[in-house]
Amino acid sequence: MVDPIMPDIAPFSYVIDLLAQIGPSEVTWQEISSWCALTGIELSVWESHTLKRLSSIYTSCASRYHDSTSVAPYKHIEAATIDDDAIKEALRTGSFRK
Repeated sequence: MVDPIMPDIAPFSYVIDLLAQIGPSEVTWQEISSWCALTGIELSVWESHTLKRLSSIYTSCASRYHDSTSVAPYKHIEAATIDDDAIKEALRTGSFRK
């Protein structure tokens, strides 16, 4: 079943794998070029641009959501919040068991 909010990325999942190999932090064109030369992998213009853009998005989101109370980008804004204190108390007392 396909999630109506998240697009199907299966046909392009290899690009995510490439990004993981290069490194997700914002990469330069030189780093992409060097990685291609070292690995012998030839990227299309689209793949190179996509890797550059994804690395930029990753870096931006990592800094925005690190130690933040902001709603994660993959959650609906109106999603129910979790009461951390209630969870901790339930775990301490065992009251989560029926």
